[in-house]
Amino acid sequence: MSRDRFHKALRAYATGQIAQPGEHKRQEIADGFLDDNPELAREWMRALASKQIAELIKGLCDQPEADPLPLFSGFPAAIAIAPGVVKATQHCTLDDLGAGLAYRQENVRNARERLKAYGEAMAAFESLRANESETVGECSERLRAQGPIDQSP
Repeated sequence: MSRDRFHKALRAYATGQIAQPGEHKRQEIADGFLDDNPELAREWMRALASKQIAELIKGLCDQPEADPLPLFSGFPAAIAIAPGVVKATQHCTLDDLGAGLAYRQENVRNARERLKAYGEAMAAFESLRANESETVGECSERLRAQGPIDQSP
């Protein structure tokens, strides 16, 4: 479900309701929108629930097991074994743990690449900024206004 699609429909509905004569209560407009657009509301709720579940699962995969077995205290409560696929640690086989390790290693590699790109962008900004208080946006606009830099000898 597209967030823009939902927001456009909600905005159009609310604007239409507010344009009507009289006072308008926020909750009545919200209830009316949901009543008049059940399919859109259902799609939006599914998207929100999916996002909340993803956050909950991430937490389970990051936090140590609440009641770990003494020999295996390094495992979280759940293991992400592939994008969007998790298993409770207590039900994992060695193959599952290996898949979880590989998935975590891939996430670390990706995080390192993003961190490197961030550092490079920060260094470029530091060398190109006009003064200490110039923002990234201001620097970008100033450089854009200056046009391409001639690098010929």
